[in-house]
Amino acid sequence: MTTILNPAPEATADAEYEGPPLPEADGTEAGPAFYGSYRPVSVMHSKDVGESARVGREVRSWPAGAWRSARKVVLKLRDYAEASYVEGWVVLESGLYVEYAWVARCGVVIDPTLPTGVLAYFPGLEFVGRAGVASFLATPKGKACRRTPFLYAFGWGGWLHPTMRQAQLDAAEYAAARYLDGRRAGDEGFALGQQAAVDLKFDTLGARLAARKRLGA
Repeated sequence: MTTILNPAPEATADAEYEGPPLPEADGTEAGPAFYGSYRPVSVMHSKDVGESARVGREVRSWPAGAWRSARKVVLKLRDYAEASYVEGWVVLESGLYVEYAWVARCGVVIDPTLPTGVLAYFPGLEFVGRAGVASFLATPKGKACRRTPFLYAFGWGGWLHPTMRQAQLDAAEYAAARYLDGRRAGDEGFALGQQAAVDLKFDTLGARLAARKRLGA
């Protein structure tokens, strides 16, 4: 069963930026309003494995290009013109948690990259329909992300965006809990994968703290 952890309503509502200190003004629109934009708005409740596999074949998805495959679904497939392109974090069946991208349509996750193999989804950014993608790409920060994940517009790893940052922390917590559950159940294979996730959590958060220090936090 796939778990989808949608951000709490208060995390997605319009609000003042709350997070690490922002970089100095650089002549673009990248102020508090920008860093708090594109929060998840869809409530995702299930995943369609069959449809995920079908659209994955249509866009010729490949494992290392989740963001490219998901974005292509929204931009190229007629039935998905109004669907949302979502970036966030996932916890894999191996126990690892990684930055990722997928599609949301009518409350359903469509994952062209991994129709199976994902335990949980944690949305951090959402771009509603082709119009939402185009709107983002028209911003100065967005223009630099035409060939990369959009999270790069919000600092290293998207860490300056409140819901993207929270998605990573939630994924890390979920992975660590699953690791403990695997140990208790005697599932050594899963536990080893989860230990890798726990190690990655501390490595990643340590790098984040170092980045914040460089920004003057």
